[in-house]
Amino acid sequence: MPPGKVAMRDIIVIDGEGQKLEGFGEPNGETSMHTSIYKARPDVQCILHYHPDELVAVAAAGQGIKVIANCGVDFYRGTPIYDSPLLIRNRQLGDQVAEILGDRNAVLLRGHGG
Repeated sequence: MPPGKVAMRDIIVIDGEGQKLEGFGEPNGETSMHTSIYKARPDVQCILHYHPDELVAVAAAGQGIKVIANCGVDFYRGTPIYDSPLLIRNRQLGDQVAEILGDRNAVLLRGHGG
């Protein structure tokens, strides 16, 4: 769903295991990626799951984000790439993404999105 079209009725509240607590609809199939990151990184308060064409291409090429201006300062320590095109649909894969993320602010998923 395009971010500009999200409304409160679209919000689903889940627990740490990805089980729905409230809201309409069902959690996304890749919820385990998010819950794994929240478990591994208590400092994380929000996850942006985004598929811009430019970053899909960068990750597919095996490149990270190159910081060339101060607006990219959050990525100065690099952006690791999770090097698998598989959708993250279970805890094991979610844990792998969280491990690759480590203490950085972002991780790119090769072949994900588009």
